Amino acid sequence: MRHNIAVLMTVHNRKEGTLNCISHFYANTIINEYDIDFYMVDDGCTDGTAEAVNEKYPQVTILKGNGNLFWNRGMHFCWSEAMKKHHDYYLWLNDDTILFCNALETLLKDCTDSGGDSIITGCCCDTKDPTKVTYGGSNNRVLVAPNGNIQEISMMNGNCVLVPSNVCERIGILDPFFLHKAGDNEYGYRAQNNGIKTYASSSFIGSCDRHDVICKSYDPRVSLKERIKHSKSALGPRPKELFYLYRKSFGIKKAIQKTSLIYLNIYVPSLTNGFLSFRKRLKDVNIWNGMVNRISILLYHFFDVFPCHFSGYILMYHEVVETANENICRITPERFRDQLLKVQNKGYAFVTMNEIYSIIKENKKMRKFVALSFDDVSESVYLHAFPILKSLNIPFIIYLSCDLIDRDGFVKEKQINEMMDSGLCTIGSHGITHKMFSTLSNDSLDYELKESKKLLEAKFKVNVEHFAYPYGKLYSIGTHSVKKVKQYYLTSATSIPVKLNMLSHLNTHLLGRIVPEFNNSNFLN
Repeated sequence: MRHNIAVLMTVHNRKEGTLNCISHFYANTIINEYDIDFYMVDDGCTDGTAEAVNEKYPQVTILKGNGNLFWNRGMHFCWSEAMKKHHDYYLWLNDDTILFCNALETLLKDCTDSGGDSIITGCCCDTKDPTKVTYGGSNNRVLVAPNGNIQEISMMNGNCVLVPSNVCERIGILDPFFLHKAGDNEYGYRAQNNGIKTYASSSFIGSCDRHDVICKSYDPRVSLKERIKHSKSALGPRPKELFYLYRKSFGIKKAIQKTSLIYLNIYVPSLTNGFLSFRKRLKDVNIWNGMVNRISILLYHFFDVFPCHFSGYILMYHEVVETANENICRITPERFRDQLLKVQNKGYAFVTMNEIYSIIKENKKMRKFVALSFDDVSESVYLHAFPILKSLNIPFIIYLSCDLIDRDGFVKEKQINEMMDSGLCTIGSHGITHKMFSTLSNDSLDYELKESKKLLEAKFKVNVEHFAYPYGKLYSIGTHSVKKVKQYYLTSATSIPVKLNMLSHLNTHLLGRIVPEFNNSNFLN
């Protein structure tokens, strides 16, 4: 007996992306083994998306929205229409998710492995780094990386989700109370509260880049009036909807607690940003095993709020691209240059990581200093950041993942040599495969640390003495990896958003870094 699948999608003015998404869906290897009903809500497109889809894929049922449905209510409308006909499975699909040719096979097999009565959330990777998780399922707000088996999750993203009909019959469809965001989260919570498990897929099912931006509602640089206005918009936090989400899923106490923090963040962002950041750090620390590391990191964050005889920062960047918004990984060349000039105008000296080590370990005197670092490294660093750094004579370090060098979109060996020849660039290691260190065995760690150092030193004829942990958060580092790194490198950089302080000399292998204007809004003001 052939099973049938209803594919659900809501679109608004993404013609090329939508066509690409649908094309990759129909390219799945087992597509002809199932009866497919594809439903797409055209929520007020003005760029010809609906017409282009209808012309190229006439089998797609196009439903007209009013332009004000946004994602969640568009998907609710879509699902309601699909429910008028029996289907064995319902597949949510975002128009910016590019499925692999085995995606459908993976999701259906994972659903069968789960017993056929669970929700499967597809894990998505970065388009430039296929080892990096961008969307899928998470536990304790940490994205779950696929490991070959389905893994139970506590929260899910709605980029690509397979819902069996028996689940739909038990708990219904998406709640139309939500306009754009949080409906996918609520559906997962609702399932769990009804004894239905949610799982992350066993392998990556496609790619979808992150859309992390600084929330305007929480940005202290924005006026209170604009923050309040944005908080009520489709892209804002919409506190009333979040209160409803937490009350429905976890009870009134949690709803009051969470919503109060959201309102505080809107009305007093400069105060609450520091509190919430410190609170999050304490949560991260609880994941660590080993009392020594727990105590040292707690002290590190505690003393971060006290004055120090020096004021030092390591700034972290990934890409410098022309089309970037205020993304935590991407920045425009104009904004990048502006940040560097602001740092200079505030009296900070730009230093190398070797100088950072001397200041911390050898008590070299320097009052205010900053080091620049780039992770991975995107080709945009050479194309857009390097000319600016060269014109301003500013030193910097590039943390290279060996497997990414010379790949499409990443820096090339010839470009690295040119940056080295300027005398401004230091090479650091970012491992070989960009895997999460907390998941690796001791042998795999030795390979990542020792071989990456050996390969980089042989290729570029320099000593590689500095390291940056892939992903960089406490949960992704692992106690055992810190000990290993110390065997090969002078310093190790994390993504823990703290400045260097009086306790940095206790452990130069857990140095904090900030993303300017994201982790520390007062730094450049």
